[in-house]
Amino acid sequence: MLYKTKGIVLNTFKYGDNSIISSIYTEQFGRLSFLVNGVHSKKSKTKINNFQQLFILDLEIYYKENRNLQKIKEIKADFILETIPFDIVKSSQAILLSEVLTKSLKEEEGNKGLYEFLYNSIRYLDIAEEGKSNFHLLFLLKLTKYLGLLPKNNYSMYFPIFDIVNSEFVQNSTELETQLNPQLSLLISKMLSLDYNNLQEIKLNKEKRNSLLEKILLYYKLHIPEFYEIKSLNVFKEVFS
Repeated sequence: MLYKTKGIVLNTFKYGDNSIISSIYTEQFGRLSFLVNGVHSKKSKTKINNFQQLFILDLEIYYKENRNLQKIKEIKADFILETIPFDIVKSSQAILLSEVLTKSLKEEEGNKGLYEFLYNSIRYLDIAEEGKSNFHLLFLLKLTKYLGLLPKNNYSMYFPIFDIVNSEFVQNSTELETQLNPQLSLLISKMLSLDYNNLQEIKLNKEKRNSLLEKILLYYKLHIPEFYEIKSLNVFKEVFS
């Protein structure tokens, strides 16, 4: 049956000589995979450029429940990204975040709140200037709410250590890999209460930024089944060095 829906590109890979398979998080149906033929043909109306990470699309699709690969009838940009494809910091964030989303979003079921969060976050990143280097950190913390993994923000002078396993702040440090040091714990607590408009309040050097990112990704790994290593992480760190 033919449906109209909006979607956000998670990842795309080549399939055969002239086709691609693209994973797209749609507003109406959740995550779907699409087989798109002829994208490299000059006569094709569907261009490969539409399938870059975090591109926001307006789709008309042939949807059939329980089919592994859906088909697209028509596609166009819902919103033209003006800076993300051309800004090295933002494009690197898009690659990292799209990989995290690919590993986190599994269900073929619409979630309007999650879609709106992704849509609004991407649009914010596209216009952001101040504080943009820390956008990915706040995005990943905010995403936990929609994944059902939001940490308990019970930070205080009595509970100053964030425990990744228990998703809350605890009293005593055991110096395990699954606990953050006091400085990073305080940052987590502050960021849990921030909006994107307050990104400039987060002051981090590259060492703290990388350390915090590694701990947040460890949090995802421990709480999401089959959340394996993020392949783009090393390249991402090089860009931010």
